[in-house]
Formats: sequence, C-alpha cells, structure tokens
Amino acid sequence: LPHQKQLMQAYIDGSYGNLEPIGVGRDYWSATTFSGDEAGAWYVYLSVGYSDGDDKSGGGGLIRCVQE
Repeated sequence: LPHQKQLMQAYIDGSYGNLEPIGVGRDYWSATTFSGDEAGAWYVYLSVGYSDGDDKSGGGGLIRCVQE
C-alpha cells in the first residue's frame, strides 16, 4: 500500500487521475499508522486532497497497491 504522503502527492501532482476519474469521491487507505495507534490508519480522499485517520475496522474505503 502507498503511504499517506504518496497518496497526497498523487493529488498534488494530478496523477490521481490514473487511479480514479476526476470528480469521483473515493477514499483510499494508506499504509501509514494513525497517531501511533496500530488499529488506525490514514486515508485520503483523492478527488479533494483531504486526509484523515480512522479505525481500520470501521469499514469503507478502498486500497490500491503501487509499485515503487
């Protein structure tokens, strides 16, 4: 999984269009732990560049693997 900063960089440079059509509101989980809590992780809404953390068991959100 990409880290939060990688997903936010995809928003900044516009390459998130390769992951989803522009204007489609989807959130993607990152591999970045939220506030040191193993049960939480950061997610990013790529269509608006918004990032927040939540409990990973909360459901919802998508994952996208990337190649480095």
